[in-house]
Amino acid sequence: MLFRSVDSTNFLNTIQKIADNPATKEIAKKDSLTNPIGDIQNANSHPKILPSIDWDMGKKSYIMKNDMLVLDILAANNWTRPVYFAVTVGPEAFVGLENHFQIEGLAYRLVPYETQSGQPRVNTTIMYDNLMNKVKWGGLDKNELWMDENNIRMALTMRMQMRTLAMSLIQEGKKEAAMKVLKKELEGLPERNIPYYYDPITYTYYLIQAFYMADGKDDAIKLSKRFFDILEEDTEYALSVRKKESGALQSYMDERIELMQQLISDAHRFNADALAKDFEGRFKKYESLAAPPQQQQPRMRRK
Repeated sequence: MLFRSVDSTNFLNTIQKIADNPATKEIAKKDSLTNPIGDIQNANSHPKILPSIDWDMGKKSYIMKNDMLVLDILAANNWTRPVYFAVTVGPEAFVGLENHFQIEGLAYRLVPYETQSGQPRVNTTIMYDNLMNKVKWGGLDKNELWMDENNIRMALTMRMQMRTLAMSLIQEGKKEAAMKVLKKELEGLPERNIPYYYDPITYTYYLIQAFYMADGKDDAIKLSKRFFDILEEDTEYALSVRKKESGALQSYMDERIELMQQLISDAHRFNADALAKDFEGRFKKYESLAAPPQQQQPRMRRK
């Protein structure tokens, strides 16, 4: 299919004339035998391609130059080349196009169909190839390195994206492929370089959850034991601080206690009975600190 966009000058003029600058515009499509944007037309594996895409930047009294640049690119591109947004930038850079994103690795690709769940669609075929075959680890998987905060944060993004791919493969019934991805994560992002205690600490829990769901019970148990040790150490640290300053590190401690409860719950759920028994025995000393079930807020959402 060939995709036809309006002239960029008219496009930007239209944006400026719309009340409150919602930046809403259609990009029309025209039937053809070819598809210049690639791998989005197979009806068996992709949602229905839309006749046009609409988006809204929201009610704003202004529009930034960088947003104008993105909109100009979209208007002039004519779908002849893929348009990507990095997963590491803030949502304000997406100019309201999130409902038309497909994730293929460390980037979102703009595609002419809407997501089904409000989350970017995962193209498991492309993403698997990118993360499993094309990524160059550059020694992160081999050497003990000193990693500064920015490097760790980037590596954690990779950890989360690999988990996202694994969960999508699980949903497609491809647990063997999901296990390969999760094993690659352990190999490529070892704890010695990318610590499991680094925030967002929930990323480690999501990884454990994925191993359980991919039928990697042994790996999940091993990782759970290590993670529970970290959570316990963190909780003891918080309690030591609170002896001198009551009320300090409350959210920090609450998060760790809740994650310990989650590990216990998952151990029961996946029939890791010995592990659950061990964790329950160690958790008894913290039971009085745990919030009642009705007060706990769900945190374990799929990313």
